Amino acid sequence: MLSASSGAAQAPERAIVPVQVPRDTASRLFGPGPLDTASAIPVPYPDSASLAPQRVGEISVAGNDRTDRERIQRTFEVAPGSSYNKEALRRGLRKLFTLGLFQDVWIEEFPREAGVIDLLIHVRERPRVGSIAFTGNRKRESSELEKKLNLRVGDVLTPTTLSTQVDSLLRLYRGDGFARAKVTVAADTNATANTVAVKFEIAEGEKVRVTRIEFVGANAFPVGRLRKTLKTHAKNFFGGGEIKDETFAEDRDKLESFYHNSGYRDARVTEATTKPGAKPRDLTLVLTIDEGPEYRFGNMKWSGNTIVDSTVVRRLPQPRAGDFYNASRLDKVREGLYGEYAERGYLYVDIEPRETVRDHTVDVEFAVREGRPSQVRLVNITGNHATRERVIRREIDLHEGDRFKKSALVRTQGDIFRLGIFEDVQVDFSPADSTDVDLNLRVKEKQVGTASAGAGYTAQAGVTGFLELAHNNVLGNGQSLALHLERGGRTENYNLSFTEPWFRGTPTLLGFSLFNTRSERDLFTEKHVGGSVRVGRPLPWPDYSRGSLSYRLEDVTIEGVPVTVEESLALSDQTVGRPVRTSSVEAMLSRNSTNNPFYATKGTRLELDHEFAGGPFGGHVNFHKHRIEGRAYLPSVLKHVTTMIR
Repeated sequence: MLSASSGAAQAPERAIVPVQVPRDTASRLFGPGPLDTASAIPVPYPDSASLAPQRVGEISVAGNDRTDRERIQRTFEVAPGSSYNKEALRRGLRKLFTLGLFQDVWIEEFPREAGVIDLLIHVRERPRVGSIAFTGNRKRESSELEKKLNLRVGDVLTPTTLSTQVDSLLRLYRGDGFARAKVTVAADTNATANTVAVKFEIAEGEKVRVTRIEFVGANAFPVGRLRKTLKTHAKNFFGGGEIKDETFAEDRDKLESFYHNSGYRDARVTEATTKPGAKPRDLTLVLTIDEGPEYRFGNMKWSGNTIVDSTVVRRLPQPRAGDFYNASRLDKVREGLYGEYAERGYLYVDIEPRETVRDHTVDVEFAVREGRPSQVRLVNITGNHATRERVIRREIDLHEGDRFKKSALVRTQGDIFRLGIFEDVQVDFSPADSTDVDLNLRVKEKQVGTASAGAGYTAQAGVTGFLELAHNNVLGNGQSLALHLERGGRTENYNLSFTEPWFRGTPTLLGFSLFNTRSERDLFTEKHVGGSVRVGRPLPWPDYSRGSLSYRLEDVTIEGVPVTVEESLALSDQTVGRPVRTSSVEAMLSRNSTNNPFYATKGTRLELDHEFAGGPFGGHVNFHKHRIEGRAYLPSVLKHVTTMIR
């Protein structure tokens, strides 16, 4: 006989407990239950070897008050009509236990004619949470504490649930500086309703702070220098003194890293404890350090590298013999070599720095195990809700079937950023079949459409009203459209512009603009009417560059000039009352290698602009104009600050 209960998934076999049932006979499997054994009629269970193949008949459920019967049968995974198999019943019961909803589960069997056995699944449900209360919490509201719990009224209560909730509350209090807080929990069971009233009793204690940091065993460096490496700082006028368990763990790692990067290869923080300070709420953080001896680098060797030859390896920044041991420099060497392999398509490369110690000198051999090159299997794009996928794909420098290349991945991220329609672009790859990889692009679109309308008054223009519409991603195609309409008693301004960055599926830029303005000055009225067309293409050299050519036609008309002014300025009839035409051609070369179109931190921008009017292009105005502008973005002395030279 097989059995199972909440304490064990499977109990040893035991004798059959026959019972009297409404129909035929029944035998119990998998654990004790509320059966009437006083009136039981012993019925020998036939030897399975003498029976014909048996089948499972009807499957019923008893004892389920809150759990859906269909869910129990679906989890049990033994279907009516299937072959009777005790091991299948054991698996079904184990799956029911893994739901965490029951504290006891067992099965009754009802053999009937033709080798059919009906099954009755008995379940005893775990109690559920009836209420949650808090006592002793003065610094935190009960509603705030309840949000930190993963327990709600109506949830099933398991043996480990309450201890988990206690840990969550302790982390909350200790994170706020209540390092001496204590939390206990009491559970009052209502057997009739099968619910439990949960009450958390909290002793908050006094909020403590670190007022002093001491180091035991630290002789190689000044105490002040060691304190600067820690995230925890002693309480002072400007703050500090917070106590958090995760901060202490981070301090241990930071301090060990400082030693490992300063020649002390074997240094370890053996203990991080606190002791009482001068006042009851003051604490002293004590860090015990085993520094070990000081080491220097010895010989540097490479082995196993065939794809990246030795000349490239020697160009990588690496420590020299006699330098103080520095673990971070070894990491940078590995990163540099990983980058060289990734540039050649080899992503599955193992680079192991093997260290040999001799007389406080560390010889390092970088052992390289090269794998097979990786191809790009799929390019997946996510996050583009408004932008069409082809707008992003045409900026990708890596395609399905190409060999992976690190620089192409970085270039892809920059090119998508420079579209100006995304505020974030994340580029990553994930393993595919064999050594191939899938390229994953996750973009976050920015708000690129604007619409505004309003009215205003100025002494020069009087009362004006305007309507302005602009969008840098029209219908998700990456096109730009801008419309500005403004009208008042003394001014009119109408502008329309449109740009198509990829004409007929090629990287050819086409654009046009139209404008019509009128402004009443003190002595005359000035009108501008015209437009322009532009065509551009990316250039093969230099990289990140684009050339464009535009034609502009504009008529400027001056009206209403008083006769006395005309005579004093000797203005001709061709100047007053008739349009003066400007016909010009503009050639522009631009290069943009910045890492972000909005908040660049590195890279350069260069623009060369040459405009020629008149002469062979006609019109009344003759001039040539030349402009050059360059910007370089460089790191600054201050962290998170960029220096721009223009």
